[in-house]
Amino acid sequence: MHRILSSADMVGILSRVLGPHMAPLLLEAAHQRCGLFLQDQEPAPFAVPAMRPWVVVIGDDPAMPATSLGPRGFHAGSLASLLRAAADVSLISCEIKPEIYERQAVLAAAGFSGVIVETRAEHEDAWLAFLAIVAPGKVRNVALVGSEWRAAR
Repeated sequence: MHRILSSADMVGILSRVLGPHMAPLLLEAAHQRCGLFLQDQEPAPFAVPAMRPWVVVIGDDPAMPATSLGPRGFHAGSLASLLRAAADVSLISCEIKPEIYERQAVLAAAGFSGVIVETRAEHEDAWLAFLAIVAPGKVRNVALVGSEWRAAR
């Protein structure tokens, strides 16, 4: 798992590299209101961040679509522990929805940890099934290809 260490001076630069949708989370990290982490596909175990609150972006949408594996691209036990430790989980398989990242930043500022899973359309069902088992009731935002974005109530 990679921690993104941000400072107020670096928010603009990192937003250009990671995408402008990440700016709210980068700002929270820069002001030390949350830890911001990226977890790419890797079968090795990883730990739930010790600091709280935290936001972890799960990267299951690599640049080369053929390498996207869904939940099986991650260490299952570690992924389950992370999702159980989160207060809020979002799943995105379509174009970026900045509102989801903004919402996670607001929750982090209020002291709640969260996970954003970025995946591809072919793994939507696998992620939804995995999340239903390990994080029931925690999936509050779902943005899937070809469907309307379902926001938290």
